[in-house]
Amino acid sequence: MFRLSIIFLFTFLYAITPKEYQQKLGVGVDVNWVLFKKIKNEFKLSDIDAFKKRGFDSVRIRFDNNVDLKLLDKIIKRCNQVHLIPVLAYSGKNFRLHPNRESEKKALNIWTKIAKRYKNYKNTLSYDLLIEPNKAIKKHNDLLNDFYKKCVKRIRKIDKDKIIFLSPNHISNPYYLNKLYLPKNRKNIMIQWHFYAAGPKNALNEKIKNDIVKKIAYAKKWCEKHKLFSWVGAWMPGNYNHGNTVGIKDQIKFSRFLSCELRKNNIPYAVNAGAKFYDYKTHTWIEKYKNVVDTFLNPNCKG
Repeated sequence: MFRLSIIFLFTFLYAITPKEYQQKLGVGVDVNWVLFKKIKNEFKLSDIDAFKKRGFDSVRIRFDNNVDLKLLDKIIKRCNQVHLIPVLAYSGKNFRLHPNRESEKKALNIWTKIAKRYKNYKNTLSYDLLIEPNKAIKKHNDLLNDFYKKCVKRIRKIDKDKIIFLSPNHISNPYYLNKLYLPKNRKNIMIQWHFYAAGPKNALNEKIKNDIVKKIAYAKKWCEKHKLFSWVGAWMPGNYNHGNTVGIKDQIKFSRFLSCELRKNNIPYAVNAGAKFYDYKTHTWIEKYKNVVDTFLNPNCKG
């Protein structure tokens, strides 16, 4: 019995390296199961099973200061049961809109609470410190970096093994990586950067292709220089929040090109966002976007 307990504990708390974690993340999706009231009210734990069955490997779970921790407990437990990797991504809306010491303190406090609560959970659970530095925080890079520095220090006092993601300023723009704080001890530190989080404004063209290729190359080169591994935490196939004027065929072309370029560079990604493709009222996948989802899950890059 003692030997079995030791084996179980080792398996439960097994430390995952950033390189291993990068490979495990696969294709993910951003979800608002504990953030948006409407989705939270309609959401069922069985929806987690549906995302796994559809082919997703990970979920980027957005949360904020007022998160329902009991619900989050249930979600993480279910994710572990169905082998869907949970990444906790802090929305930090107040901190992003009003970057000051008071909002920073609240952000640090919620991360302290999260770290204490989940320190003994499987290390497939990870922490994405800020979903994206946008709004007012874009003009306060020093405050953003100070927050990262303090937050990493606090979490590491509690949990030395969970993967922690840091994101560059200006909406996680890879070109701002050179302004990002990096701790001296970078063990289990990863980079979350993204582009086209609100989708392309137009159909795929050479300008968009060049932009995608250049940003991926820049991020990869920077990460290699600093011996770090990265993940694209959000991109959207269409401009769903801004008129939804990009047609399905063009969404498929965009999804295939972007997915394949990331895969060529061994960079996993999460698509924004679950509610665009899944109906929480009926708990079914939206038929209109079936081929789009099929494409970013399995882009057939050799075809």
